[in-house]
Amino acid sequence: MGTDRFVFRKKDFIYICISLLLFFQIYLQNIFGVFQYLDEVVTMYCLGVIILKGLKNGLEKKSFSLLMIILLIAVIGVVSNITAGVQTGWKPILSDIGNTFKVFIVYLGAKTMLTEKNDKGKIIGTLAFFVKIFVWIAFVFMILHELHIVSMGNDVRYGLRSFQFINHGAGQLSLMFYFIMTILMLDLKNKFGGAG
Repeated sequence: MGTDRFVFRKKDFIYICISLLLFFQIYLQNIFGVFQYLDEVVTMYCLGVIILKGLKNGLEKKSFSLLMIILLIAVIGVVSNITAGVQTGWKPILSDIGNTFKVFIVYLGAKTMLTEKNDKGKIIGTLAFFVKIFVWIAFVFMILHELHIVSMGNDVRYGLRSFQFINHGAGQLSLMFYFIMTILMLDLKNKFGGAG
């Protein structure tokens, strides 16, 4: 990745910024309420890209299969909801479908938009760089928190004080670490197994 690690096309820079905003979304929405809709906006954009690209060029076999599985599960869920009378309103049903599948839709959208391996590698490498900085900062503050030097938690779990870092709860920090693990695994795959 050498010296051109931070040299990007404009749209790749936008992808990195949006990814970082999604990473900090939970924290940001506590400050600015408008950020609570960022994941829905990104999901709808990715869904639009998937549909337009699918209509224009077709989707690759794996992406198409995943999309069909999502649709099948959604149909089964809707039919089950209606027949069991659990939830019959369309707004909550559509909201549940969106919340359940947004990660897969964003994944498919990113896979559809990022077709060049070099760009994928740069974007993932840059996100991994920022994520590693975040992990080290969080780690230092976690040690300080456990030593009672700073207070960044509000309860005790399994004999240890919970650590929430910049969030309003430890569970929110856990959600951030799903993103962290995904980026770091993709970065390892990119470095040692090819960006796929």
